[in-house]
Amino acid sequence: MTPGLLQEASMTMGNLKTNSMTSFLILLSLQHITSYTPPDNFAINCGSTISQTSPDNRNWTADTTPLSITLQRFNHPSLNNTLIPFTTSLFSRSQFSYTFPLTQGPKLLRLYFYPTSYPAFPRHYSLFSVKANHHTLLNHFNASLHADNHAYPSPTFTTQHYINVEPNHRLNITFIPSSTAHPKAYAFINAIEVLSIPNHLYQTLTSATFKTVHRINLGVNKNHLGSTSKPSQPPTPPKTAKKNNIQIPIIASVVAASLLVLSFIGFIIFRCVRRRVGIARDGNPGSSSTRCREFSLAEIRAATSNFDEGLIVGKGGFGNVYKGNLNTCEKPVAIKRLKPGSEQGAHEFETEIKMLSRFRHANLVSLIGFCNDGGEMILVYDFMTRGTLRDHLYGSSGGLSWERRLKICVEAARGLQFLHGGVDKQSVIHRDVKSTNILLDEDWVAKVSDFGLSKVGPNASHVTTDVKGSFGYLDPEYYMSLWLTQKSDVYSFGVVLLEVLCARAPIESTVDKHQGFLVAWVRRCYHDGNVHQTVDPALKGAISPKCLKKFVGIALSCLNDHGKERPLMKDVVKGLEHALTLQRCYSHGRGGALKEKSEEVAIDLTKIHYGKMDERFGEVMHASSSGKPTTNCSEEEQALVHEVFQTAR
Repeated sequence: MTPGLLQEASMTMGNLKTNSMTSFLILLSLQHITSYTPPDNFAINCGSTISQTSPDNRNWTADTTPLSITLQRFNHPSLNNTLIPFTTSLFSRSQFSYTFPLTQGPKLLRLYFYPTSYPAFPRHYSLFSVKANHHTLLNHFNASLHADNHAYPSPTFTTQHYINVEPNHRLNITFIPSSTAHPKAYAFINAIEVLSIPNHLYQTLTSATFKTVHRINLGVNKNHLGSTSKPSQPPTPPKTAKKNNIQIPIIASVVAASLLVLSFIGFIIFRCVRRRVGIARDGNPGSSSTRCREFSLAEIRAATSNFDEGLIVGKGGFGNVYKGNLNTCEKPVAIKRLKPGSEQGAHEFETEIKMLSRFRHANLVSLIGFCNDGGEMILVYDFMTRGTLRDHLYGSSGGLSWERRLKICVEAARGLQFLHGGVDKQSVIHRDVKSTNILLDEDWVAKVSDFGLSKVGPNASHVTTDVKGSFGYLDPEYYMSLWLTQKSDVYSFGVVLLEVLCARAPIESTVDKHQGFLVAWVRRCYHDGNVHQTVDPALKGAISPKCLKKFVGIALSCLNDHGKERPLMKDVVKGLEHALTLQRCYSHGRGGALKEKSEEVAIDLTKIHYGKMDERFGEVMHASSSGKPTTNCSEEEQALVHEVFQTAR
């Protein structure tokens, strides 16, 4: 049993529908409500030198935490007293803590945030973790991006957590900047509230394991949650509280908790029923995870002539890829062998097996099996005869017609759309979309590959994770915030679209610096009305003007600075399909048989915003010496990125 905190639980409640059972549970809960006086009731106005009263008559105690060179307070002059306690804050690039001596029992903890820029502390660098004793409440939390993505009517928000304190223990709330992710990361807090709650309410709320990302209003009346606490000196519990006033919030809390529990039970029943139906339909409950075979090392050695270097058809961060022949397979296979000290390892190996064993699609590379024998980690795929997309854009394999390039883009987009849509509530963020990870089979069908860096989980808006990927393709928003979303894949795919159009690498060190970074160069030409100058010379005169306009619009929409402004992959697919239709009509219409269609697909891919993020991305990449992303670019190419951003300002 962990000393101090027995348990920490956080939860969120969506729209709940009531029925007769819900009404019964509410009435049952109300029978057990009695008057309650909270033994602990603290409210700290962080960064404030004076105690203040908010418009709802809530008393907020002054913060007497001693300042230092690294720990600073700030008073927001743009905010009036109606926004107390958000008008002041404490912030630092170093770790800092608040300590509360509390009585035994369950507590409600609220953290108040107003993400904004401070002197020398830009808003988007607010990246930190919050711990309550040994329990992590918020991990690598980007407050500014959280507020932006949830579109709150106010720029302020709170998070709410439920904890249980053992006898004779203090509650230490620690704010830890994520300096390993970004050197300029800092932590901040506007206010802290700690309130005792009844035992039965705590047990009800923590019976369901949900994670909170925003404040849950349980009806607590702030007029009667006064505080006499100071974080730097042990706060003293309030002596009295009005029983009648505290009874109302407890009733509301139990009502909300009852609704939550009912919804949770209904969700579990739904999942169980759905799973049984799936088993009955498939006839094999384990079929979704047993679609690939485990090979022995002896079989792999026989298939590759003991890893003959003459059979190597590709090399990457994972290791070498061999062309092999297995007795159990009629066609050649691709065998990817992990090399010692590779950039990828056991975790990526396991991720790719689990993902490709479960997700099957015509535009995803098929995993035949794996080998985890004799200390080797090997993956076996269908062999892609035509190699990578990049090979046919600016490699030794020569060029592709524009119509074939469009078809490949459509198919690759369909593969990503399938990943984002998910299976059984499990969606995938690829995290390493690039032209070398789009393979072509004998019939030129495109298939997305290399899922070692992918994130698999419940359908959600984001995943907070370390930065991994390849320079030139990385989403700037993800790089700066560690906030990985499906829109991060959309950005990377936008870079691939520009590669297809221009037959140029994302980062090119052999050309003029103004053209070295593909995205910045195409954006500049588009802004100047000269986007035709970026087109692959081999395609001059072969592209329909309307198709070119449509295609560039899709690509630049994918490359919008902010993820919220980028299209979903399903919309990218529709847009590319329309571009392909325009091109085919143009090609056939040269002889007068067909005319180019003029109708537009009803998809909003026209909003193109850029410029500011490039500068911010350049600053972050220049400053970040630690926490570098996994990349396949050379040091020369990485250095070029910094030069490009310096000259682009």
